[in-house]
Amino acid sequence: MNYPAAGGDSDGHTTRDAESSRWLGYLDATVAVEIVGAVIDLTGPDAVADWPFDGQVFALTAWDPAGATRSRQDNDSQNRSLRVALVDAGAQVWNAVGYAGPIEQSAFLDEGFVICGLTETQTLDLARSFGQEAIYGIDSASLAVVATNLQSRESRPRCR
Repeated sequence: MNYPAAGGDSDGHTTRDAESSRWLGYLDATVAVEIVGAVIDLTGPDAVADWPFDGQVFALTAWDPAGATRSRQDNDSQNRSLRVALVDAGAQVWNAVGYAGPIEQSAFLDEGFVICGLTETQTLDLARSFGQEAIYGIDSASLAVVATNLQSRESRPRCR
């Protein structure tokens, strides 16, 4: 991973610790998608066993770029713009959400999209243009978190 220079705070935590913690949070997230009116978990402890797609998909959002907090209205507006950009680029798009832990207790819940029909490079370029620092690549066996700056790729089994 490409970490910023480590700095400290009054509790002795470093910037590197916070950065590492955020990336581990991305890797531990559950990605759920809405398909034909049903919401299914693609990753995590309740992930659907039978992969519902023909191959790899990507998940991305325009919400809260690089961890910055924006209003719901701003996030929704940016996601609408991202959806248009995805469709214009030729992607098939499904509504999705990413969250950590039980959804009722999640520290974050980002609305976004699961897509197919674009390459990883195209998806990274679009995510980067919306200020995002990572995308998910998901297939029947694994979940990968890929940094838009191409400095990191972490993966784990899709089902836990």
